[in-house]
Amino acid sequence: MSDRRGPLWAVLGLLLVLTADCATAAVAGPVAPAPAPAPAPMPAPAPLVAYGHSYIWAPNTYARITAQALGRTLEDRARFGATITEVEALVDSGDTRWTGGSDLVLLDATINDVLHRTPVSEFQMSLTAIVNTLTSTGAAVIVMMPVAPRAPHPGANPVLLARYGQAITTVAAGHPTVYLAHVAGWDPALDLGSDGVHPNDAGRQLLADAATTAARETHPPPARLATTASLH
Repeated sequence: MSDRRGPLWAVLGLLLVLTADCATAAVAGPVAPAPAPAPAPMPAPAPLVAYGHSYIWAPNTYARITAQALGRTLEDRARFGATITEVEALVDSGDTRWTGGSDLVLLDATINDVLHRTPVSEFQMSLTAIVNTLTSTGAAVIVMMPVAPRAPHPGANPVLLARYGQAITTVAAGHPTVYLAHVAGWDPALDLGSDGVHPNDAGRQLLADAATTAARETHPPPARLATTASLH
């Protein structure tokens, strides 16, 4: 007569193993899910490239304040005393030649043309050529509207200054990626240095505020950059 206890003991042994495994799992608790991978770091924004005259060409200019407010570095391609035709040459040739490399350009090139009384038609033609070149790579262009200097600079004449401003507005109207920076609250008696032409600290801040506002219309900052922080 065969011994039937063998299969019975095998079943009992299996039950004991399963019971032990369940008890161990109950003590250990549920297995924690693997942590989610860390998000990739946000790439640094391209520099703010600036073309123009002495309002930009200096160590502490409103262009640098603007770049800092936008979380960018400044690539200064301005020249002291430059007129619009000289800025056009900067854009078209030499080590300042525009070949792309940024999605945002700041352009300030009016006050010396007012001083030298460049014909408005020539000013508008050069400005159009500059804007065509800059926007051909997909960059947005912030163009500063002119601010009044103090007499005896001819730009103190609001009628004359307005003619150049109208030329800028006309050029911008034909380019959807050109944005005008209108300076609010400008007072030549308060916002210029002793020469009556170049902005002081207060004037630089007003210019930077205008440029930053225009830039943020087309280039909203990423979430990590505070947009509500005051520039003052």
